[in-house]
Amino acid sequence: EAGGLRACWGGFRTTDTNDPQREISTALSPDGGASWALQTGQVNPDGGQAYRSSIVATVRRDGSTLQGWAGTLGTWVHAGLSPDSPNWNYMEGLQYGNDPNLVTDASGRSWLAWYSSASSLLGVQAQEVGALGAPSGVPRTMPGTGEMTIGMLGRTPLVARPGGGVYVGYPAPQAQNQVR
Repeated sequence: EAGGLRACWGGFRTTDTNDPQREISTALSPDGGASWALQTGQVNPDGGQAYRSSIVATVRRDGSTLQGWAGTLGTWVHAGLSPDSPNWNYMEGLQYGNDPNLVTDASGRSWLAWYSSASSLLGVQAQEVGALGAPSGVPRTMPGTGEMTIGMLGRTPLVARPGGGVYVGYPAPQAQNQVR
């Protein structure tokens, strides 16, 4: 981001329930990683299981950040660096989202991609992220993955296209598909 390198991670810093570093924490390095300043307090509100997840993040064209993660309760996105902003569950009412990824494309649109093992939303999903982090539109199941009962072997590959839109990678007959 404009101020330097930003890192985001999930976890509890200590077992002290009064420690403010819970859920997602972040630090900024204004000098390319030589030094880091921890932001005091968690980035997101409680409830989305971010403390036990790998965190993905993207910086939008306006300089704001999005963080994403998954857990047994769903697949989540949070906008900004304040717990005053809500967590948004992209699998509302469903369980078992896995290995999400976030990216912001050249046109400024942000996207989330993940593998869902929920029977009513089975397969690799891609969905646009709205301005405040909320889901925009409906999840799109990637072709050839709607009967995929075994998830990804790692984070869902997602990359922005130079002209806008994204590519989602996944193990299926069509190994790479464009989402516009």
